[in-house]
Amino acid sequence: MSFNLPNTRPVTSSEQVSFHCKHCGACCRHVRESVPLNTLDAYRLAKYLRGRGENITCLDEIFACYAEPVLLDKSGYTVYMLKSTGPDDDCIFLKDNRCTIHISYSRSAFEKFKSLINGQMHRHQHIAEMLLSEQSYRFCFFDKSFIAGTLCEYAVNKCHIPVVTLHHNYEPDYFRYESVGWMFKIMFASHVKRLEKQAFKNSDLNLFLSEDDKIQFEQAYGLSEGESAVTGLFEQSYLPPAEPAQSLDRKRIIITGSLNNLQNLDGIKYFINHLYPLIPDSYNITIAGQSPMLEIHELCKGKSNITLISSPPDIASLTREASLFLCPTRVGSGIKIRITDGLKAGLPVITHSVSARGYGDMIRAGVMKSYTTPKEFINALSDIDNKISTGELSPEKIQQTYATVFNRKNGLKRLKDALDSIRG
Repeated sequence: MSFNLPNTRPVTSSEQVSFHCKHCGACCRHVRESVPLNTLDAYRLAKYLRGRGENITCLDEIFACYAEPVLLDKSGYTVYMLKSTGPDDDCIFLKDNRCTIHISYSRSAFEKFKSLINGQMHRHQHIAEMLLSEQSYRFCFFDKSFIAGTLCEYAVNKCHIPVVTLHHNYEPDYFRYESVGWMFKIMFASHVKRLEKQAFKNSDLNLFLSEDDKIQFEQAYGLSEGESAVTGLFEQSYLPPAEPAQSLDRKRIIITGSLNNLQNLDGIKYFINHLYPLIPDSYNITIAGQSPMLEIHELCKGKSNITLISSPPDIASLTREASLFLCPTRVGSGIKIRITDGLKAGLPVITHSVSARGYGDMIRAGVMKSYTTPKEFINALSDIDNKISTGELSPEKIQQTYATVFNRKNGLKRLKDALDSIRG
């Protein structure tokens, strides 16, 4: 992405930048179709403008007067962006080089401390409750279980709105391996599990990305009174196949993902200490991802056939240069979406069984293998190597299998069937 805004220059993620506003207004010019306006923003804007005496009666008026729908991609999905005006495409709220609606909501120290006590995980809880009470919704969709836990009971019991919750993973497992302070984990861990259970029990429809997640919820929390459905992953639009891998005969393994969290640190450590010694010397290994921890740098030192690439600008091109995608993550929960990067590039995949959730069809199709022990790993590597040498696996076949399993049409049908179960 290139930026041509006046008075700007590119910076790196690690660069420290001193900043002083000169009130030139440059940051609010040339912003046509660039400033998104979501529902919470619109609510806060309406409240602010009403306070200034403007006759705003509903959120639709905000979107009609101050925003415009912009096509996000070829799928036809649109988002609302603030309107721009003038020859320089100024933000509609820029006047005399100043923002006329600079509304900031910052929780006080007391409010932040109070959330540790009452477990209110949503910083805009009060705004969401107002929206639910003031607007008429066909149903309410919550994206993330512990966020839904603080709001679903309000939506169901006070507003009588059917609630749908998308559970990305089993949050206690995911939360345990997030790179946050131990004190934060101690204070919030019980809230996370309590709120997730509350969301699961009170939602009219629980959506899961894998059958394994659904089973884990039922084992942890019992059966839900509402409906449950597994929708799985699917592409958000009708995309043409990505450029395929250059060759599967190269014997190049690639591992990608954020390298600054505990989940992936554990996976890299296990790979280096237990799996790497079993891999034939003919293989070259690339580990690429955002901001590798110092420990990962130390693990890779002195290993001539391992290349560690920090924060690569183009992960897709690196993936296409490989012949095998490896996901060694063995802790945490939910679907490891980065595996799709390998599959879309036409690479066979080997993954730890914990990270195989949601990819059962790919395993059954023979383009992906899972392992739990080092012996199972080396057997999987040997099996894939044999399939490549005999021509049974090719980038084109893997891409075609991925497109069949994760295509948009089938995914939308699964989602529609699930929503139909609560529409009455």
